[in-house]
Amino acid sequence: MLERMARTYANLSVKLFIPAALCLAALTYFSVPKAVSLFKNIKTDFATLLPDDYASVVRYNDVTDIFGQLKNLTLIIETKEPEKLQAAIPKLAGFLAADPSIEEVDWRKRGYDFFDEHKLFFPSVEDLHDLRDRIDRRIQREKLGGLYISFEDDEDDKKDTFGDLKDKYEETYSGKITSEFYTDDSETVYLVNIFPRGEKLDVAYFKKFAARIKGRIAEFDLGAHDPTARVHYTGGVITSVHEYDSLTRDLKVAGAVAGIAMLSLVILYFRKLRASLFVFLPLGCGLVWNFAIAWHMIGHLNMTTAFLFSIISGLGIDFGILLNSRYYEERARGAGLVEALSAMLLHTGRSSFTAGATTAAAFLVLIINDFKGFTEFGLIAGLGVMVILAAYILMLPCMRAIEDAIPWIRSVRFETADLRLERLLALPGPKMLKVLAASLVVSALLAAVFLRFNFNFAHIRAPNRALELAQELEHRINPQRAVPSVILVHSEKDARAAKRAVERVRDENPGTLISSTRSVYSLVPEEQEKKLPIMAEIKKLLDDETIEKLVKGEDKEKIEGLKRSTGARPFTMKDVPSSIKDFFVDKKTGEENQLVYIFLNPEVDLKDGRLAMRLADDIREIRADDGKAYHAVSSSVIFADVLTVMLRDSPKAVALSFVAVFLLLMLDFRRARFTLVAMVPLLCGIALMLGIMSATGMDFNFFNMIVLPIILGMGIDCGVHMFHRFQEEGYQNLPRVMATTGGSIVMTTLTTVAGFSGMIFAHHKGLRSIGMAASVGLISILIVNLLFFPAILTKLWPGAGIGKGAQTAKKD
Repeated sequence: MLERMARTYANLSVKLFIPAALCLAALTYFSVPKAVSLFKNIKTDFATLLPDDYASVVRYNDVTDIFGQLKNLTLIIETKEPEKLQAAIPKLAGFLAADPSIEEVDWRKRGYDFFDEHKLFFPSVEDLHDLRDRIDRRIQREKLGGLYISFEDDEDDKKDTFGDLKDKYEETYSGKITSEFYTDDSETVYLVNIFPRGEKLDVAYFKKFAARIKGRIAEFDLGAHDPTARVHYTGGVITSVHEYDSLTRDLKVAGAVAGIAMLSLVILYFRKLRASLFVFLPLGCGLVWNFAIAWHMIGHLNMTTAFLFSIISGLGIDFGILLNSRYYEERARGAGLVEALSAMLLHTGRSSFTAGATTAAAFLVLIINDFKGFTEFGLIAGLGVMVILAAYILMLPCMRAIEDAIPWIRSVRFETADLRLERLLALPGPKMLKVLAASLVVSALLAAVFLRFNFNFAHIRAPNRALELAQELEHRINPQRAVPSVILVHSEKDARAAKRAVERVRDENPGTLISSTRSVYSLVPEEQEKKLPIMAEIKKLLDDETIEKLVKGEDKEKIEGLKRSTGARPFTMKDVPSSIKDFFVDKKTGEENQLVYIFLNPEVDLKDGRLAMRLADDIREIRADDGKAYHAVSSSVIFADVLTVMLRDSPKAVALSFVAVFLLLMLDFRRARFTLVAMVPLLCGIALMLGIMSATGMDFNFFNMIVLPIILGMGIDCGVHMFHRFQEEGYQNLPRVMATTGGSIVMTTLTTVAGFSGMIFAHHKGLRSIGMAASVGLISILIVNLLFFPAILTKLWPGAGIGKGAQTAKKD
């Protein structure tokens, strides 16, 4: 029946090749714009890797829906002439604020005058008593012989004067406390935050926004105001754009390198340039169709699916090489066009369908996971494998009919490179099996001892020295390396309860990363009336003529400022400037929607996934005294959830892929024994791959974890094609199997490796790790196929290597 179907389809394709070609061309034409749109919409946010209804994603979206996009563009400006830059920054801010794409330019500490006036209300009563006593002791010491009072930040002065007060202010301000600017202690580095305006603030918008801001700053010509000024860029907008640009740039490089490598291999194997057209044209059309389908079904790519172009190309080209090789083989034997196409579709088409179905199934089962890095990857790749196979089945007969119909392009030679792989059968089988067994044992031990998961995202991002320098300078102003997490609450009662709950978590957990927490109500200190008498005593001390005589220069300005604050009056929430309250309370709904901030220890860098997961465990659900649960969220919590879900889903993804492959092979081979034999190269190859990775110091990471289900899907093809051809030859004539299908497998593996090889040259370390891990896996499976699989077949079917396996096969 299959033979009749194959021959009928071949006949129809030859007769109707013109209308069929026109229909396929039209389909491709209308698919191109959708495929291009898909690659223009690459999302680099971690939230896109979790289900939309995932708890942390829902809470994160709730916060951004109310308070707006949390990302901004940060200018870091270095200078050698602070006075000139300080005069220029307000002008620059005003110039930028006039741009309609900018929501706000934050260059001056919010509420600086207010906090400066009321600073003595913020220390506790005990701290204020202590400050008064320290000032008194210092004055007495000076009266007894001191010649000069310095209020700088040396250790002695910290102990006796303003050290504790400065620590209080550091929770409110970034950088130098006595400056209204966001600046470091030396006043040589300044920070300006620029917030974008708009509703759809995705990476495409950020890219345009960043370019616009850079253009506006160039237009302002900061150098005319301060010739020593140097501008650096950082912030969430810039990091998102950098990640996107790095991915897209590397994908172009990877595509170019992979394309050249695959084209070269195809030409070398088929020994003619024209052969590449029959391999690459159906592949290209299939890719376009597949990504058009993905545009309709998903609408975007993410960090793990952005590189699918190279992967699916490497997968799909296998069909082209195998099908064309069989066509050449049949024509070389003297078969006509229809006969050759029929044999190609019947034999190689069947094994290709089995291999494609198992590969597709291995990918498609990933869609039941929560981690979208697996689900969207599995959907696009699984459909892609079958779409490209369909493209070859639909297009190759038409293309061969067109070639045969035009005399001046009709092929007269049908040959492929002779790799002489049958010579490998001369190697002693028993010895090869012993080597395989030893290799598997060593690989398992190496993998168990050395192979690890690298949690540090900083190790797998694309390096960018300009961005890293900007971040280093930013940390001189704001030592906080991690953005604060927030809790969305809806009343004063909840805000105060959530703050107390976070503080209890901090105090009860010595190893916590939490430093402090603040709500809008932290802006109004308690016991203000009790502090008034102490402030009066401090004023009296500061009026002492000893200070008047000995304090000079900048120190005198500090003392005068402190004296002014002693005359401040108590205040309420109504007196707090709205520019400060807006950080905590929604402008539209007021206290109905508020944020409670959770700040971390300054040295904590949450690019290390283990720290992010530790923090998330502490703050994901916080119980108040009354038992009510409060939930904190931030990009770091999202990152932690992504890692948690990925690590949880990875074993399930691999297991499901394995089961899917096994069941589909059972449907094809009908016997568990034959199924297991066909899976030997895959299983042994993966074991060998893990050993090589561990021996060479390679780790699994956020990006290359996807390689395991990829290798499961791709690696099965070699065993399926080899064993199908072995069955076709009557379980004998293994030399012929090695010379024909073996050569095709070498080429398909090498072209697939070529598809990944472009990633090895990527600037992005995550993409590079995918290319390296996948290449190691594919080559490991090829080694097993060429060296060990023939020995296994000979062991199971004695005499197969010399053409005497038919009698044994009949008994099976």
